Amino acid sequence: MKAVLLYYLTTLLFRTLRIQINAPSFIWSESIGRANLICFWHGDMLIGWEIARKKLPNIYAVVSPSKDGQILSGMLKKKGFGILSGSSDKDSKKLLQEIIGKLKSGTNIAITPDGPKGPNREAKAGSVVSAVRARSSLLALKVSYSHSKRLASWDNFVIPLPFSKVTVVVSQIHLDKVTDDNREMISDKIRELEESLG
Repeated sequence: MKAVLLYYLTTLLFRTLRIQINAPSFIWSESIGRANLICFWHGDMLIGWEIARKKLPNIYAVVSPSKDGQILSGMLKKKGFGILSGSSDKDSKKLLQEIIGKLKSGTNIAITPDGPKGPNREAKAGSVVSAVRARSSLLALKVSYSHSKRLASWDNFVIPLPFSKVTVVVSQIHLDKVTDDNREMISDKIRELEESLG
């Protein structure tokens, strides 16, 4: 019931928003026919999921198995997402293998690299390592709001206010020369991802 209510509330909210997406023209054209791992901060996930859903077909979201995560999973399923349930601090190796497997099969994945419990806006290695091992594209969404409500949660969760403007800047993190056994290169790409996410 909560998932259904959240689905309709977010659907109504998105109809009022003015969403501007700034991305190099090649990003979406290159994303066709290959798997993409698309990242956004946990606090921006309402907008992140909406952009991912509209721009990338055949997409899964990585969601915590917690009670709140189960509600979000129900909402996302109604929006057309597949669900990968797991977290970075429990069964992390299993989740990593599932993400890599989906990417290798051509499935797009949406993930919050600072989830599910933070620290806020600090990316964990899993996103970069998954994209490197699967040889997929790694995309970052930087989201800003003209008017919004920030909750007093660990992620400063953002709810854009009705009729506000949301600007999304899309960047691609290039991984062509990165190998997963080179910790320095992985660390550099994690920092680049954090900078791109804002």
